[in-house]
Amino acid sequence: GWSAALLLRGVLAEAGGDETPSSLTTHFLAPVLPERPLEIQVDRARSGRSLSFWQATLTEAGESEPIALATAVLANRRE
Repeated sequence: GWSAALLLRGVLAEAGGDETPSSLTTHFLAPVLPERPLEIQVDRARSGRSLSFWQATLTEAGESEPIALATAVLANRRE
């Protein structure tokens, strides 16, 4: 769970707005070892007026093989 939380935090930090998470799908490709330094790459796939779609990749520092992938949808909630 903590690696999914890291990926979501990375997306939220990159989004930098008032958007809230609507969904998160995470694929765990390899064991995530907590004692190793990690890197998160975040990319906005698409955004509109109400929703934005994001992809995040978790890798061990200095490695190119992903150990976890996430797709997140953020919503710009209206009052």
